[in-house]
Amino acid sequence: MSVSRPAARCRCLFSMPPSSVPKPHPRRTFTTTPPLNRRVRRGYKNIKAEDMGLINKAAAEYRPYSEEEKALLSKKYNKEQMDAIEAAEAEAATILGEGSESSSSSAITGIDPRDLATQAGFRRDYLRLGYVDDLSRISPVLDKRKSKEVPPNMKTNALPPSEEKLAEQLGEGLDSLLDRDPTVQAYFENNSEGRKVDPSTGKPTPETQVVDELIQSQIHQLERNNLYVDPEYSALAPDIPRVQDPRFVYESDEAETGEVDPDQQRVRRAIGMSEADASRFMQKVLVVRWVANQTRLGKVRSTSALAVAGSAQDGLLGIGSGKSVEPDQAMKQANANALRNVRPIPKYEGRTIYGDVQGKVSGTVVQLMHRPPGFGLRCQHLVFEMARAVGITDLAARVPRSRNKMNVVKATYQALMKQKLPEDVARGRGRKMVDVRKVYYAGRT
Repeated sequence: MSVSRPAARCRCLFSMPPSSVPKPHPRRTFTTTPPLNRRVRRGYKNIKAEDMGLINKAAAEYRPYSEEEKALLSKKYNKEQMDAIEAAEAEAATILGEGSESSSSSAITGIDPRDLATQAGFRRDYLRLGYVDDLSRISPVLDKRKSKEVPPNMKTNALPPSEEKLAEQLGEGLDSLLDRDPTVQAYFENNSEGRKVDPSTGKPTPETQVVDELIQSQIHQLERNNLYVDPEYSALAPDIPRVQDPRFVYESDEAETGEVDPDQQRVRRAIGMSEADASRFMQKVLVVRWVANQTRLGKVRSTSALAVAGSAQDGLLGIGSGKSVEPDQAMKQANANALRNVRPIPKYEGRTIYGDVQGKVSGTVVQLMHRPPGFGLRCQHLVFEMARAVGITDLAARVPRSRNKMNVVKATYQALMKQKLPEDVARGRGRKMVDVRKVYYAGRT
């Protein structure tokens, strides 16, 4: 401040009123008592008049009928009903302590108003109904429709299929028996509980015995026939189960029955393969799908199949596809084309592949890795079937991208055909390859 400033102006500066803005609360106080920023609760709890018994809830809600209300009720109810209502009112007044001594001697016992007040009150929770209703009727607008009474499912209590078939055959046999024998027909027409047993001897009548014998013989004949119809009840021993192993070769069913499929015979003749050579091949349909071709006449639906044929002994493998309107014809075409397309697959030590190979068809990539002895086939089912058909026992496969079944089979076949043999690598490098095991171990691997 300048020394030359007048004293009057200094008095004006010192005489300014204080600011209305409160001072901020200090961060640290000089006391250990925390500030009370919340509302202080009282040291005692409020007691309601209802809890103290000063208010009679039942008397307040269920007051007695007035004379005007009784006059209106008498127009709707008859004399006996009015007497019952008055008796119930008198009993309620007695319970509440508002009735006279004469009303307490009534023999009729009414509903305690205290029970009505505590048990029959309106719900006030969040699950209460939005309307007043005693729920004695079903409203078609507000309530759910009542479910119909569905008769019980008789199939759950039905007989097994074999017994149902036997029961049907038994019924057909009884019908034919009624047509053939007039005695049986007369028995069923005049049958009654009193006529089954002779009253004089207490034994079945001769007609009943004849009918029972005929029925039992018919049932026995049906049971014997059923042994040959249903294999489940066959008396013959079951066939020997076949092991799905390429090392075991079974005789074909055609050789046992003497029947030859003309389609397979035509395929063998076209390939130039004998029946003995064809029997060593394992054929299996891996993929079946239903396709449709849009033409001017509409959609023409057909079946497409992809099959594999391989020989573990010869190391041959082939895949083939077929398409036809009938699924059986498509599968036959796929098997025939797979048999035509067999190619040799190189195998290291007759159990795995040479190195790691990869095949790619469209967006599907299949990676095949060689593995040591005893590793097994750890791959998905399509690659597993192809490896088993060609006789590979130790293999690992991975399909990192698309897993379309058709493309997986084609990519696996492509990867098996892309193996690099050690002889080809040595020949390309101009080197001579020597198998060390044959030199140092005298040919024992």
